[in-house]
Amino acid sequence: MMHHWHNAVDKSQCVRTVFVDFAKAFDHVDHNILIVKMCALDLPDIIIRWMYCTLSSAIDVSGSGDILSDWLQMVAGMPHLLVGGLA
Repeated sequence: MMHHWHNAVDKSQCVRTVFVDFAKAFDHVDHNILIVKMCALDLPDIIIRWMYCTLSSAIDVSGSGDILSDWLQMVAGMPHLLVGGLA
């Protein structure tokens, strides 16, 4: 992309860009609403059941330093992949 932008600038052309930050975009997704919307989209049953199982079994823990909270069932947000420790 940068190559195209630089070429355009070199040719005195206009360059327009839009940057969107999706960080934490899914932190407040309600699991029930998501499943209902997936059903409304007529997605294959196997995908809806897989997503339901993934979300309904999602648990989370938070912490600071050596202090960790109890494990809690997630009812919103998207589960994160744990690699080598806490996400």
